[in-house]
Amino acid sequence: MTENRNRPAGDEAAPKDQTGDRITYQATARARPMGLDTGTSAEAADAATPAKLGTVRAAVLELLREHPSTDEELCARYAARGGPRYPTVTDQRLRTARAHLVRDGAVRDTGALAFTSLGNRCTLWEVT
Repeated sequence: MTENRNRPAGDEAAPKDQTGDRITYQATARARPMGLDTGTSAEAADAATPAKLGTVRAAVLELLREHPSTDEELCARYAARGGPRYPTVTDQRLRTARAHLVRDGAVRDTGALAFTSLGNRCTLWEVT
């Protein structure tokens, strides 16, 4: 049996799944900022406390309960709310929170056709 040698050098990983002659790896350590990072990524990671992340996920669920939305609509509606239940975060943080909710089974793709403001096709999300 051979190991998958295509993982990044220095990546701390443990075997995740073994299928035939191939082993895939799952990272066991928290991702670290790039070596050239000036500290901004580490600061952002430190600012993302579990409490704040939970608040953002709860806000995303609340917005999607009101009506299904695309990520773009979700970000616009979130930004319009403000207040302690809607802490200031980036659009990327909102998409990440929505992705976690999808993985947890709380949110799903409606299957309906939706479009961004630029006319590109996108996913319309709803609470399961």
